[in-house]
Parts: sequence; C-alpha cells; structure tokens
Amino acid sequence: FPSHDTDNWGLKGHANKILEGENFILGIAGPQGLILAWWRQVQSLPASSVIAHGYTHYEREHNNPSMILVTAHKAYKLDGPVFIELEEGEKVAIGSGRDFAMAAMYLGKEAGEAVLVAAHFDVNTNNRVQVVQRPAP
Repeated sequence: FPSHDTDNWGLKGHANKILEGENFILGIAGPQGLILAWWRQVQSLPASSVIAHGYTHYEREHNNPSMILVTAHKAYKLDGPVFIELEEGEKVAIGSGRDFAMAAMYLGKEAGEAVLVAAHFDVNTNNRVQVVQRPAP
C-alpha cells in the first residue's frame, strides 16, 4: 500500500498503511487522521462486525478513503461507506499509485513488486514495501 514520506522540502514522517485487527488485516489510503478515528472504534471488533459496521465517517467530497480488509478466507474493498466482497483471485490496489500497481500485477508481478513499480512512477508512492500474509484461519 503506497505511502507518502517526502515532498519538495524534505522528509515527512512515515505512516504505516497496514493495520492489524482481531482476525483481519486492513490496508488504508486516504485521510489518515479520519481513518484512524474510525479505526479506534472498530479495531477490537471481529472482521464480521467491522464489515457490518462499515466506514461510518464516509463523506463523498471530504472523507472518501480506500481500504482493503482481508480475513483468512475472504477479502473486501471499501465502496463508499460499505465493504464489498472481492471475487476469489481478484487483484486490487489502493492509493495514489494504484493504476501503476494494477498494471504491474496485470503483467504478472506480485503485490510487493507492483508497489515498487508504482513507486518508480508515482512520486507519492513510497518504495518501502511491507508484505503481509493473510491471517491464519
């Protein structure tokens, strides 16, 4: 998941874009302060409750983040305020470099390699890659 840590004036703090819940992993991109406020409400819930709860802080114009929630058996993508289940094997990327990462995966790259491709072409994508595996069932 791309993150942004530099600008034209120097180094910015690096933010982890992968959050670990009770029985799921959540990848985030978007307004981090608002996402983390929501996260504090749901981080101790099981995945099924987070999926049912949805992203209650959603506002189309001002707070429209991208999220991927992964459990041991399924993956979900945030669509507006609700999580929708992804098809088995469906590839998805979030963040500013998502189009480059999707193209790289289409051409056969694994997710970690796809982020590095995105980082090469997108100035807001960080090249420090953290690959995590699905949570155990």
